[in-house]
Amino acid sequence: MLEKLEMKKLALTLLLSFIYVISTYGAQITVDNNINAPNGVFTTLVSAVNVASPGDTILIKGSPTAYADTYVYKKLHFIGDGYLPNKENPHPTTINYLYLNNTLAGNASGSTVEGIKTFGAITLNNDLNTPLDSITVRRCQTNITFSGIGNAIFQNLVFYNNWELSLSGNSTYIFNNIILSNNLLGIISLVDNPLSSFLISNNLITNTSPNNNPDNCVYSNNIWYYTLANLSADYNSYYNNISISGNTGQTVFNTTGTNSGAFNQENVDPLFESETNQTIELQDDLNLSANSPGKNAGSDGTDIGIYGGAYPWPEGGASGSGYMYSQEADIPQVNQMQLQNAIVPQNGTLNVNVIGITNH
Repeated sequence: MLEKLEMKKLALTLLLSFIYVISTYGAQITVDNNINAPNGVFTTLVSAVNVASPGDTILIKGSPTAYADTYVYKKLHFIGDGYLPNKENPHPTTINYLYLNNTLAGNASGSTVEGIKTFGAITLNNDLNTPLDSITVRRCQTNITFSGIGNAIFQNLVFYNNWELSLSGNSTYIFNNIILSNNLLGIISLVDNPLSSFLISNNLITNTSPNNNPDNCVYSNNIWYYTLANLSADYNSYYNNISISGNTGQTVFNTTGTNSGAFNQENVDPLFESETNQTIELQDDLNLSANSPGKNAGSDGTDIGIYGGAYPWPEGGASGSGYMYSQEADIPQVNQMQLQNAIVPQNGTLNVNVIGITNH
């Protein structure tokens, strides 16, 4: 009995210790709308957001039922179970719309979102003359939409390791220091604005809107895969990118006029390990083969595409399993506890070997 009690205490202590590393400050709030949710947790995301203090972390359990539209007016950290979790309970964390706002009601600058799927989008809304600043979205399956006053400023935004990410916004918005890295990207429809700046690197881009590409972008180490549109924008730089198109002779990278670039490979097959129908699917293996023209060919000496650069893609399963591009939140977890001594005398020591993992 003593051993069981001590074991439970130890397990609880370790669990709390691992949860603590989710955030260096703030409380952790759990939201669970499953029918078997334990007592003491919030069952709606809206109620959890309403009681949370700035800097708190909200853990959102996966569920067959999507969480309702949620409006955020303070700095919060959202962590879900993933958009396609590879585990016994496979339900994703799905939110209809998540709105991160800068209005008279409050400012969500500094917020982070990880491991969620949206039916609609994550909307960044700025109704003031001050910036909506320092938002990070990673390991999500979502669209990003921007809204607000005519000259709204969005700055220091980072989007990485997202699946099927698209961005859209108004031509009058100002985007400063926007980083898009190691994503599967769809359309970037942000229209031309000479005051904006983007760094777009190591993405796999599967769609391109020909008339709505932003100006002042640095494109490096990306792969355009069977897109049908040329890039049409000004003051852009293109370095160490690869493109392949269904149209022979199509030029994706416009390095004339105000644009510049070098070391790009047009109409070249990137030679993935496994991709057969020119449509990216979860069963594909998007690692570059040993003889790929993008192997170690990035501007930083790593692979062109999602497996190189600053945020190499963290695989969620084996090649061909359908879970290779699924992701869970990057939270340390205890997955094994091995009892080293089965019998413990009164006031003795229980030796336990603990093994943990992170979803890198």
